[in-house]
Formats: sequence, C-alpha cells, structure tokens
Amino acid sequence: MEIKRSDLKLDKFTMLACNFATVPSNKKISTEALKNIPIDLNFEILTNKKNSSKIKIVLELSSNVYENPEPGYMFSTAAEAEYNIKGLGKMTEEKQNRYILFTALPLAIAMVRSHLYSGSSNYPHGHYLLPSIDLPDLFEKKFS
Repeated sequence: MEIKRSDLKLDKFTMLACNFATVPSNKKISTEALKNIPIDLNFEILTNKKNSSKIKIVLELSSNVYENPEPGYMFSTAAEAEYNIKGLGKMTEEKQNRYILFTALPLAIAMVRSHLYSGSSNYPHGHYLLPSIDLPDLFEKKFS
C-alpha cells in the first residue's frame, strides 16, 4: 500500500544534552526493573511568529536523577525538534492539536527513545527502551 505523505515535515532534530550513567548494583537488574524507574517528561511547544507553519518542540526527559538513585540507569536529556506543518496557521485549533500533540510530539519522543536505546547498547544492563507514554494523561497534567 502506498503511503500518503503528511503535511507535517520534521525539518531538524537536535539532542541538546544527554547525561547517561549506570547506577551499580550487586544484583542483576531485570529489564522490568529498568522500566519501572519513574520518568519525568516536560515539553514546550514554541511557535514561529514570522512563519505560522513552523513550530519547535523542546523536550526534557529524566529518570532516576535523585540523591540516592535506584540501581539501573539514570539519565537526563534535552532535545528539540523543528517542524514545518503546511497550512498550520489556517487550521482549526482541534486540527492543529492533532498535528502537534498526536504526531509531532510523539515523533520527537520517538527520536529521544531511539537515542537512548542506541546510546545504552554498550552499557552493563544493555539497551534501554523508554516505555510507552500515556499521552492523554501527560496532556491532562501539562494543560490542567
């Protein structure tokens, strides 16, 4: 089946910062234990005043960055994704939100997920796969 190209175009993705470390343990850390360490995610959506079709999403993700971290991995990242969404300024708010919140933001999160997965491959506990995120819950916390 041939795909239809989206009006959303990822122009640029940049990792601004990434700190990744292993928190040692005398026991083997299971994949499930790695997944259960709490993750904090914050994001901002920035608009371009000169071009209503352009947006930038800035993401900050961190996990296990405590004074006494749990065994496993600890990380903090900052990234930005720049998009061009054809006709964005002329869309209804609902349609804009669909493009930004349900396509652009998940794409940026996926890029960070890929970076963490690849970057952790040679660490003692192996690949780290960022768990799936409940987007409606994230939006409720962000916009309430």
